[in-house]
Amino acid sequence: CCIRLGRLDEAIDKLDALIAANPEDGTLLLERKAVAGQLSLLRAEAANELFKCGELEAAMAAYTSIKLEDCSDSAKFSICNNRGALYLQGGQAVAALGDFEAALVVKPDSIDALHNRASALKVIGRAEEALLGFAACLEIDPEFYLGLCGKTECLSMLLKFDEAIACACVAIDLSPDQTRAYVNRGFAKLKSGDIGAVADFEAAVVHGDVSDETDRLLGIALSVEGDRHLGAGKDAEAVGSYEKALCHGSQGTPNLNVLFNYALAQLHLGQRTEALEGLKYVASLATPDKLLYEASWAAGLICLQDSDPKTAIGYLETAVELRPEVVDAQYNLGVARLQAGNDSAGALECFNKALSMDPNHISAKQAAEMLGGLDSSKAHLMAAAREKAMAPPKAEEPPPPPEPTPEPTPEPTPVPVPVETSPSSSEDTVADLLIGKDVLVDGLVNKAEMNGIIGTVISFDQSNGRYSVKVIVNGVETIAKLKPSNITETSNKTAPGIKPSAPKMARPSLLQSMAEVTVSEDKTPETTPRKAKRNIRASFVTVMTLTLEELQSGKQFDGIDPTRKETYLSDDAFEEALKMTREEFSALPNWKKMNKRKELKIF
Repeated sequence: CCIRLGRLDEAIDKLDALIAANPEDGTLLLERKAVAGQLSLLRAEAANELFKCGELEAAMAAYTSIKLEDCSDSAKFSICNNRGALYLQGGQAVAALGDFEAALVVKPDSIDALHNRASALKVIGRAEEALLGFAACLEIDPEFYLGLCGKTECLSMLLKFDEAIACACVAIDLSPDQTRAYVNRGFAKLKSGDIGAVADFEAAVVHGDVSDETDRLLGIALSVEGDRHLGAGKDAEAVGSYEKALCHGSQGTPNLNVLFNYALAQLHLGQRTEALEGLKYVASLATPDKLLYEASWAAGLICLQDSDPKTAIGYLETAVELRPEVVDAQYNLGVARLQAGNDSAGALECFNKALSMDPNHISAKQAAEMLGGLDSSKAHLMAAAREKAMAPPKAEEPPPPPEPTPEPTPEPTPVPVPVETSPSSSEDTVADLLIGKDVLVDGLVNKAEMNGIIGTVISFDQSNGRYSVKVIVNGVETIAKLKPSNITETSNKTAPGIKPSAPKMARPSLLQSMAEVTVSEDKTPETTPRKAKRNIRASFVTVMTLTLEELQSGKQFDGIDPTRKETYLSDDAFEEALKMTREEFSALPNWKKMNKRKELKIF
């Protein structure tokens, strides 16, 4: 009667009581097994429905309540395979592995169970075993997309990046609209140093991957691309890559390494104001490490060269505190203190410290002598070093005469001018002393467009009497061969010989932007595909006004620029949403604008 009414739990309880009273009754035992199997099947079907509906906790409870010994083979396989998938999603890979292996006992050739077992092994870190498991899947079906993706990820874990890329290519060819293989190939390229990773992560985004992990990897790939451009001297391209990198994976706070390199590229392009802003931001947030030293050192030099010694002092003091052994840091701190006009004693101390580390530092010697405070011990060291530098060469030719040291004419407010530091011998000529300095180009006839440009002297060719000067003309960096009469040192000297060193920003002075990247776990997020980002810069005049809610709705409005949605807000709505005026927003760097749009969900 209970069975007919569907009250199977009660039926089993009554059958258990009857069996206890009649243990030898085989009919009762068979009846109980049939009812228990029917009850387990119903519970498994209910658990499966909960799993499909996303009620994962309820599904897990339902699966766990089922006694596997009461189930048929088909029900046992379904329960073990599905419960294992729940364990794997919940981060319990070891428990998941046990269920998948139990499922394979029932159906050893199930491609789903083989794939799931391999996925659990991969998450646990047993990459070689997982690779064999995915290979077993591909023996059953060579075009199994999930198997190809799993194999790619295992190959990357084993550092076999070329094989991983090849495997991902097969998966992409089979299913070009799926995103996982693009991410896997991009990851393998990124780990092997191939900046083609950017295109793969962008392709994943185009096809609908909006996960934070892919956004993070795209940011890393763009920053590595920027590092590559910066190291090759392609500063404009580096700036473009870094600007894009700062818009990805930052969660509102930019990666300081990327921001530092971005500022460095801007500095190379002559964008000193923007570079200084970025360096100050990095220095304000960086912990006491190499990054803080580099940012403080660069910011201090820029401030010093821009006639802001008081600001420079703070940054250079930080640099000296972190790296007291750096000669030029000590020297430039002395220049800043002297330029500030109120700390001659502190300046002299810095110059003498520089000389104690490098007796050949001519600029520091001249500065100390000008201040009348060169220690006798340091003077002795410098004399010995100079004598050694002036020793006749072994060749028969007589040595060149030493460069005469001009008498310093101390005046109260020296102004910084970039010069080379620490000359190591007396072979420097007057022409050589301009190397590293900024000069003003003037008096050209055939290349009149260069007149008035400030460049940097990088060498002097004695054979033709020409300087090689690095200049930027119409945004393009070039090397010009110029006569001495066509260049003038850009100096407001009031104290000859006391000048800041040129920034030590040789390429690559890179703090590698690439963060540690790891193989992601299997993720199949159900997301709404977003459209590819377009680099559109419309030339039309904004006339339409929309509310913030309309812009956030995702609705497509005719005639608006989707990359500048904030411009369609009214003035009051703009200031209320962004907490600043349009002019203030316009002055922000691009990466800050992008983050503001992300915060408002109009990106």
